[in-house]
Amino acid sequence: MKFFQRIWKDPVWSNVIATAIFALVATVGAALWGHLSDVKWSAPVTFPTWEVAVWAVMQIAAAAWIGCSLIFGMRPVFRFVPDPERDAARAFSEVALDAPLKLHFEYLGGRDMYPSNGKSFWDGTYLQAFRLVGPHLKAKPAERVVKTRFNKTLSAELKDYAIVHVMPNDFDSMKIRLESLGAIKLVHDQDTLRWELTSDGERLLAKLH
Repeated sequence: MKFFQRIWKDPVWSNVIATAIFALVATVGAALWGHLSDVKWSAPVTFPTWEVAVWAVMQIAAAAWIGCSLIFGMRPVFRFVPDPERDAARAFSEVALDAPLKLHFEYLGGRDMYPSNGKSFWDGTYLQAFRLVGPHLKAKPAERVVKTRFNKTLSAELKDYAIVHVMPNDFDSMKIRLESLGAIKLVHDQDTLRWELTSDGERLLAKLH
């Protein structure tokens, strides 16, 4: 039942379904009216079985549409106007954020007695990465600040390296994915790219901390 409610409440699908039903009802009604117009009213009228079946299906579909309208609210048929903010909010999914994420990085020193330099990687999820970077976004910092703070936070999370630098391609991929999933938004402030939390991101961050 929840699946049908979700489809019906969705602006796009509700408009498509409602429009299709009305079009089919109108088409079948016109066909039947044309068929009846050539028949004498005094003569008995019989219909092929397939026409009766089609008409019955259309009647049931129309009744279902009216019932859904009364239960879940009327949906406009031709009044869907794209709304970027609403579309972005609908894209948010905590489940999708739990997808695996691998970040390659260079480390500049270990925490043991014999520091070493090299390359390694962090295996986690986008949700874990958001937990690390999210607290730094409340002040809407510039991207260079976000990158510096994320490197420091990841270094503290790993505990085995004094300093880490996430590879630029991996960092950019993470950034784009977090934005596409509705957790953050990227705002161009003149020549500066700033990171901000979305309303969904703020709620998720409060839940994680």
